[in-house]
Amino acid sequence: MNMSYLPRLVESNRFVEALYFGALLRGASRTAETHLLLGVACCGSVRPIAEMERADAESTPGVPPQLPVGGLVVGRATLLVHEGFYHLIEALRRDPGIVLASPLREAARRALDDLKWYSKQEMHGFTSGRKLSLREVAEGAIVLLHRVAGEEASTSPRLLDTTRSMIEAELAGTGGDAAFFSSGE
Repeated sequence: MNMSYLPRLVESNRFVEALYFGALLRGASRTAETHLLLGVACCGSVRPIAEMERADAESTPGVPPQLPVGGLVVGRATLLVHEGFYHLIEALRRDPGIVLASPLREAARRALDDLKWYSKQEMHGFTSGRKLSLREVAEGAIVLLHRVAGEEASTSPRLLDTTRSMIEAELAGTGGDAAFFSSGE
């Protein structure tokens, strides 16, 4: 399969298609760049949740928010952010200096914006059943997306230090707590 199509899918925010075609790749055919693109696509898939959070934040008290209709939907407790975090980790393990090509940085910025809104939701009661919580992987993915876009992450210094420590621990390890590690990767 010719994967030169994958960057164009991510660049045009066609994340579901990127995830489908990326899932067809196995083992050695997954490069650092492929993991990077799949990480952006996983994180960008939270757009419907981000749109609900934006609508809720902009609504008038007592008036139901106007929610976007249509498109594919993921649940609030989606594990795609978890998978995206580990795809970004794996990309950086394979190539510590990897950054997104210029045309893909805008897609990453949109995914970042959506991920920030996603992480504002109330996550009590949502459990990933994994080593890291949904909030931890969301914060980690935000920092990693900034990193691969060649930007400095902007958040509280305490949270940034904690998140960077978590990321460094994951980068130093092998494997991880994501489905693709156990699927023949």
